[in-house]
Amino acid sequence: MGRILDKILGTGSKVGPAAVETVGSRPYTTGWSGSMYQQVLVRSVIERFAVACSKLKPEIQGSARPRVRRAIETSPNEFQTWPQFLYRCATLYMNNTTVCVVPEYKPGTQLQIGFYPVPLAMAEVVEHAGEYWLRWTSMDGDVRAIELRKVAIVTRFQYVSDWFGDGNILANTLSMLKAQEDAQKQSMNDSAQLRFIGQLQGQVREEDMAKKRDRFSEQNLSSANETPLMVYDNTFVSIEQLKSQNWTIPSDEMERIENNVFDYFGTNRRILQNMYDENAWDAFYEGCIEPFALALGEAMTQATFTMRERPANRIMFSSNRLEYAAASSKRNINKDMCDRGIMTLNEAREILQLPPIDDGDVFILRGEYKVGRTFEEIARIQQEKLASSGTRTDNSEQDIDSQDGDTIRPDSDGYGSPGDTDTGDVTSTNQDRWSENAS
Repeated sequence: MGRILDKILGTGSKVGPAAVETVGSRPYTTGWSGSMYQQVLVRSVIERFAVACSKLKPEIQGSARPRVRRAIETSPNEFQTWPQFLYRCATLYMNNTTVCVVPEYKPGTQLQIGFYPVPLAMAEVVEHAGEYWLRWTSMDGDVRAIELRKVAIVTRFQYVSDWFGDGNILANTLSMLKAQEDAQKQSMNDSAQLRFIGQLQGQVREEDMAKKRDRFSEQNLSSANETPLMVYDNTFVSIEQLKSQNWTIPSDEMERIENNVFDYFGTNRRILQNMYDENAWDAFYEGCIEPFALALGEAMTQATFTMRERPANRIMFSSNRLEYAAASSKRNINKDMCDRGIMTLNEAREILQLPPIDDGDVFILRGEYKVGRTFEEIARIQQEKLASSGTRTDNSEQDIDSQDGDTIRPDSDGYGSPGDTDTGDVTSTNQDRWSENAS
């Protein structure tokens, strides 16, 4: 770890500030048996979250820091890909309640060219020469320091400390899960052994008792006995097999304990076992993944760009949630959004997991959709277009041809208005349209 940080931060970060005052600190080796990541259910929950976060897409807005833009578009550092970077950040975030991302510098300079997440065994914020520094101890005991303003910090359960999360409090739940695992292991060990109690007849010397016990075990309980039959002579009054009584947590109580873990991390068994549908995925994304993606993007933006640069420059992480939607939902989204000019052709193809095409970054707008600020303006544009094309725009029931001598009269043939007495005027060159409907 030390050589990697030498490469990332430079050797100058090894020596912390000379005269410092600690203004906030917290240890990170806390929780059940030092690391709750060693418990199988917790590790599975964290792993599902980290895998989902590893699919986030890094994006950058603005033109400042071209080397940072290159890192966003290629890889965060020379040791990791973006999926690996995001997986590591998500794992540290869940397991330690805090993840710190430090800048990667070009060797020998202070020019930022990437990002790197650091695992912390101990961290503290110290003040030196009027500036705050983050000083931490890595898992291998290496001590580093860097200006706090250059570090992106994302936390959970932030309450006591101004910078770090308060740590996880699953010790009791994990202890019960450990007790269940130990009970099951002991049950399997006990069931693999035959245990008996035998009573010898009369008074027997200790050395004779040991000989009889060993001979009985050799003849009946060892591999020498190839039959399912056990025999003994009349020196034994009785021999009884002991039945092991193993304690396990009831299934409903075990389910409650596991649900404590799911509730704590905001997930469920369907997510854990990849049995979710699009609604379950949307809920998991909105409740867990999106808040982390938002917090990480904002923290990296603040640590990378100056206050003057931030309004026009931003780092963010997005996800195409529709990749998890059903085929019918994807089809409906494309049908409703593509022809209204909301999505481009290539964006619609991305939903269907198809590659982009040349000249596909265009918007399609159907002819009946008009651009306007108000409904009245849209209606006026439509009326003007219809009038210029010679199409009638009113819905009155006037005779279409007023020069053929037709008389407009009520219709009685059942196809017009009630009380109509028209029997059909067939003498005119243009037959009355009500009679035309009747025919």
